[in-house]
Parts: sequence; C-alpha cells; structure tokens
Amino acid sequence: MRTPSLASLSLSLSLSLSAALLPAACGGGGGGTVRQDLASRGDMKMLSSPDLWEAPDLTPVNSNCTVDADYGDLAKKMGMAEGAMDMSGNAVVSWITQLNSQAPEVYVLFELYAGAGVFSGSKTIKPGTYTISGDEANYKTCGVCVRLAGDVEMGEPKEWYMATEGTVTITSASGTLKATMSGIKLTHVEIAEDFESTPLNDGCNSAITNLQVDDAIASQ
Repeated sequence: MRTPSLASLSLSLSLSLSAALLPAACGGGGGGTVRQDLASRGDMKMLSSPDLWEAPDLTPVNSNCTVDADYGDLAKKMGMAEGAMDMSGNAVVSWITQLNSQAPEVYVLFELYAGAGVFSGSKTIKPGTYTISGDEANYKTCGVCVRLAGDVEMGEPKEWYMATEGTVTITSASGTLKATMSGIKLTHVEIAEDFESTPLNDGCNSAITNLQVDDAIASQ
C-alpha cells in the first residue's frame, strides 16, 4: 500500500546502511502490502548522516513553503535503496536521500512499483525512460514515483510534494539501482488515506533539473 506517512525505507535498512556509512563519516502500487509495511517501519531520523547531504543555503521562495522552489542540478547523490516484493509477487524498489543539513529537513523519495503505472501488467521493474504524467503524477497509481518530504521533524514530514512532470531513465533496478531524473516538477499535495494525492494549489512548488542515483539495493 501507499501511505502519506514516511513511506520509503524500512527501519532495518536505515539501521544497516547507517552502520555501513559510519566509517566514511568518521574518516576511517502496485506495491500492495509492501508499501504499508515499508512505511510502518520507516524512520528518517536514521538518515541524517553527513554522507547523505550537501549543505547548500536553500531558502524557499514562498515563505509558507518548506522546500526550495528549484534545487537545480543535484548531480549524483548518495542515498539508501531497498528492494522488496509484495504479496502478489510484484517487485518494489525504494530510494531516499536528504537534500539539506539545516532545518527544515527535506528528503527526496524515489519509489518504483511493479504492477502499477508504467509497469502495469509486469511483476518486474523494467529499465527504460519513463515520462511522469497521468498515473505517474498521482501517488495512488504511480509505478515511477518521485516525491519530496518537507519540514521533516523527528522522522515525520509535515508536507508532501509529488512529481507531476519530468522524465526518469532507469538503467538498472536489480542489484544496483541506477537511474536519472530529469526536468522534475513537483507540487505540494495532500495524500489521503487511500493514497490519492491532490494538489493544494497554494503556490508551493519545487523542481529538480537533474538527479542521478547509483546505489546498491539492500534486500528486505
């Protein structure tokens, strides 16, 4: 299932990858039930390693918004990826990274759900280039989902932003998650209990010109 709460990686993944990152820091939808399971164990508090963010001075253009209006070219960012399978045998891959070091914390969530959206009818996540529109622009139906979690405090986002435009090129979703997000436009949404994402049209929008993902996928 999909959920408006923290919805990408399990706590077990956060713990294991945080431990793996420690030496570097010290210098030494488809989707079915999996979406609900991942969300119930998600914990952004574990993802505040300095290795996961750069520290740009990002100030929202609209003072009522908690994310920047344009993050520009983020190049390749280190994140955390997890692979799982839902009860119907559909593959699920989730990835998350933190964009900033200061409050309010902002995270990018990149989720791939076989059996939904562009992957409808397939139990696997197929490499290719996909346009974010139609089903992909709604969290309830997307197979390729890009979101921002804004104003995150104690692991709980106060705002969600859903991608409504852009392209995602997936090179690999097995063993290693390799993908490039281009021309991503996001808007502030409310995500209902049935996972329907509804734009709030409050002037809070964001954009990512380029973001590259290249991280090993941990198994659930």
